[in-house]
Amino acid sequence: NGSISYGRFNQVTLEGGIQAPIADGLSARFSGILRSSDGDGLNLFTDQRINSFDSWSLRGVLRWKPDSGATDWSLIVHGGRLE
Repeated sequence: NGSISYGRFNQVTLEGGIQAPIADGLSARFSGILRSSDGDGLNLFTDQRINSFDSWSLRGVLRWKPDSGATDWSLIVHGGRLE
């Protein structure tokens, strides 16, 4: 699944994710988001846009459930950056 949106001040958002089985009782999911904007303010002294941003984040989940009565185990890794 995924989505793309565009808004005021050239704000762009891209989101997506995918989930797939790897083996019996083992699956993986990966997702991410990318956002950027030119800024929603204007510095009247320098005529420069302010409050702009560029950010991204990623997440990966590995899920293991050996059988129907077993405990569900998940390994989650995530990270990102905001500029």
